[in-house]
Amino acid sequence: MIERFNFFDVYGYLLPGGLLMVLTWLPFGLISGRWPSADWPETVAAAGVAYIIGHLLRALSKAAFPEKFADKNGNLRYPSDLLVDERDDHVLPTHKLGSLKYVIAEKIGERFGIDIMISAHWSPELGLDRNVAFLKCRSVLTKANAAKYAEQQQGMYELTRGVGAAFMLAVFLYAGVSLGILLQLTNRIGDAEIAFGIALLVLIGLAIKRISASAAKETFWIVGWMFLVTGTIIIDAPMAGAGGSPEILSGAFVAVAMAGLSWVFSSVSLFEFRGYAISFASTVYRDFSNLIPEPPEEEPGDQGEEGVI
Repeated sequence: MIERFNFFDVYGYLLPGGLLMVLTWLPFGLISGRWPSADWPETVAAAGVAYIIGHLLRALSKAAFPEKFADKNGNLRYPSDLLVDERDDHVLPTHKLGSLKYVIAEKIGERFGIDIMISAHWSPELGLDRNVAFLKCRSVLTKANAAKYAEQQQGMYELTRGVGAAFMLAVFLYAGVSLGILLQLTNRIGDAEIAFGIALLVLIGLAIKRISASAAKETFWIVGWMFLVTGTIIIDAPMAGAGGSPEILSGAFVAVAMAGLSWVFSSVSLFEFRGYAISFASTVYRDFSNLIPEPPEEEPGDQGEEGVI
């Protein structure tokens, strides 16, 4: 649990939330020519809003882009589980532990009394034991003040996931803006089309939630479609009466280009996020294996949800 504002708040909440605010305002700022003030009171208020948005964005992105990898049987598992699995660690593209996994398994058994059974066939119960062992390893590093590098890796994977999610939502927004401009050019946008789009969006959202035991993952994509509809509707007002002017047509091309660039940035960020997620788990294990042995702990430390990887 995070007890005070620290680097994780900046990497995990403030920066991704601020980026989403900038990406959301950008197309309308370019069209209207109005930009936020740089005065200190407004800047502080904007930072507070960005921090709140960052919390919401992280909750949605964790469900939409989990830090899990599919093994050869299609089971979604944390890197901390796969890295100490002799049978399935090949599914991770980087940061394999190699023979070090045997040393780590032995030290975990000696210190915590947990057998992570690196050669056994995987089961949900075995995966749970390995996750508990990983949390204990991270707790030991934290108490020994040796978890700084691992925490940096954690901060980076949270940052890249948040950035990737922000750019992905921007793809929907810019696609909606370009759609609204094109509809304005053809004089086909109106109240009926807008009402139909909103109704269709609501129906899709209700259908997804009904067929899903947990709608958390689908919620991110529903929010994305809301960004698309919002971009289509809001862009109609500045474009009204513009007709088929070349400026409007160029605006559509710019919006399409911004959507494409956002897609590229999102893909790169999410790729880096998965790499940092593996690196975080690998770093915890490696640093734990290098610690001087100490007496067994009685109780595991509580690292919170962020420590499970």
